[in-house]
Amino acid sequence: MQEVNLLPLRLAFSSGDDRFCGNRMMTHQTETMHSECRLITVDAPTASGKTVAFLSRIVKSKKDAAVVLPTNELLEDQARSICQSLRQQGFNVFDCEHVGREEYLSTEDRSPPSFAIPRSLEPDYAVLIVSGDRLFELARHGSKGVALTKLFAIPANHLILITNPDTIQLIFRAKYAKSGTILRELLRFNILVVDEFHMYHGTTLANLFFLLWNLRNVFHQLIITTATPSPAIVRLGEFLNPSLAISAQPTDKDGHMVRHPMRLRVIPHPQDHFLRDNNDLDVVIGHIMQLYKKNRLVPSTVKTLVIVNSIAFCIKLARRLKEELGEENVSEVHSLVPNRERHYAELTIGTSAIEIGIDFDTASILFEAGDAPAFIQRVGRAARHREAEGIAIVPPETALYFKEHAPTDLPYSELRRLVYAAMDEPRSYHEFLSSPECAELYAGFLYGMAHIVQNEYPDRNALVSSVNETSHQPPFLDIAHLKEYLGAFFRKEITTIAEAGFRGYLRSIPVCLENYNNRMTRLGFFELPMLKPKRVVSAEEFNEGYGMADGKERVLVVEEFVEQPYIFRMTWPNDCFKRIMHISEDTARLDISNPGLNSIFFKLLEGLPAYATCRRPDWRLPTIKHSSRQEWLVIGLDAYLQAFLDRTAGVCL
Repeated sequence: MQEVNLLPLRLAFSSGDDRFCGNRMMTHQTETMHSECRLITVDAPTASGKTVAFLSRIVKSKKDAAVVLPTNELLEDQARSICQSLRQQGFNVFDCEHVGREEYLSTEDRSPPSFAIPRSLEPDYAVLIVSGDRLFELARHGSKGVALTKLFAIPANHLILITNPDTIQLIFRAKYAKSGTILRELLRFNILVVDEFHMYHGTTLANLFFLLWNLRNVFHQLIITTATPSPAIVRLGEFLNPSLAISAQPTDKDGHMVRHPMRLRVIPHPQDHFLRDNNDLDVVIGHIMQLYKKNRLVPSTVKTLVIVNSIAFCIKLARRLKEELGEENVSEVHSLVPNRERHYAELTIGTSAIEIGIDFDTASILFEAGDAPAFIQRVGRAARHREAEGIAIVPPETALYFKEHAPTDLPYSELRRLVYAAMDEPRSYHEFLSSPECAELYAGFLYGMAHIVQNEYPDRNALVSSVNETSHQPPFLDIAHLKEYLGAFFRKEITTIAEAGFRGYLRSIPVCLENYNNRMTRLGFFELPMLKPKRVVSAEEFNEGYGMADGKERVLVVEEFVEQPYIFRMTWPNDCFKRIMHISEDTARLDISNPGLNSIFFKLLEGLPAYATCRRPDWRLPTIKHSSRQEWLVIGLDAYLQAFLDRTAGVCL
């Protein structure tokens, strides 16, 4: 164990008189507010006011804006923060919280919802949340597409749309009724903000670039915010310029205190893996109780904040701690808890749902981190309003590096350098953007857009020939390969890509948990071994009751979380998956420690693209190890990324 004292961090105030919400602005905020560059990148640590930076620019421009966030969990909190700031600036705001309440829904003659504005409000801004579950909530008397067109018709002076890239891609793929009308409505948004840009990598980064390329002539300004700079940002300058890179400026003099002092202990994972089973529970609960009892009298809203990777582990922690401390003192914050039911008790336990974008006043924190960006984001939840203490649970080699290299007193501005030296830095794989494999993904993206673009390109040949025009050639793609793949437009691989969501199938799996009142959520692939499934249903079948899945997604209906995770293994012949192939009963067999579950889980995988590799893949990719060989199968659109990585590394099976 290593203990370090993180020293406070101040950021420089602007030299001018600019204020926002009555507060003096920092240098990076004023630079953003006044810049008219086509591309603005704001690089600033957590708690440094990135939201104020881009919101001040939106207000100054007097234009409509869309803010894109990487996860649904962030939408409500970001919208709430924006509404609060706009009101502090003196604006009348139609709050996103109103949309969906009965008093704002007109349902006469069973017509689609019409969102009424109270006469007394006369809003300057309407702040709207648009996601799949929110649209389903609003589409009780119509379709999601009709509900979305009604949202766009709200008579406010300006709209600020809070959404995710998944929803934008569904609009491009004509998955909503009135998609043509909806796409035209996007033309009104002059500023596009992509928040937490560092969260995108590989196929999600590629899909984000596809969207930005096709929207390049729509928005007048793109604002990128990040706490972890990515080389992929440089690629945006290839088709968006002029550009301006803005960084927060630390200062030893008068400045805004964004980080208070913090005492941080760095300890290794109890069993050298992600926190999962009951043995981990006992160790972690001991640390949590120590922090909680020590800080219970501190006048902070949250006495101890806990952030772990797994929803299953989070739920187990909460159950045990509620037994010890009482229901009123412990709260859970994860994707199974609806936003409107979330609250922050003295002891709050959550997952990545609270990793970014939420401003906590907490006296202590315990967090699990397996990579450098997660460490930086999670440690940044504490010491925002007061001095704090924390415990970081990290891989053993990271704990050893801290023990050997961390000084007793560590300036916060140096923490990032130390963390990135001690931990793996997840790659964005921006070089993938120029690959033939990425060109094939873009061909599938265009195929998915066929219903939208057919008015301009009524047949496949017209669309293919249009790629010869310079204005239609994405500078980050291999155009020769793109033309080749467009020529095979109706090949199975292309249609499979077209049906994939923004995250490429298994990165985000729709799951219905019966023990949680049939609540719908999305879980990552690594959570599957901790689920006890009952059946797999199609999105169409599931939507009759819940409407939370899209396209041809498969919904996993789950009875409960298991105490001991299953072991997932797979078997496939030597000659299979040396190129990207589709999983079928003829090509692969799933082996789980509980054989009765093989057929249920296999239905999630069947028909998906896959690629076998002898190199251990990035842990973020949906992967299953071979039952007997040192090989792994990467599943979903990430198979294209792994094929690219192996090809460029000269690897072959």
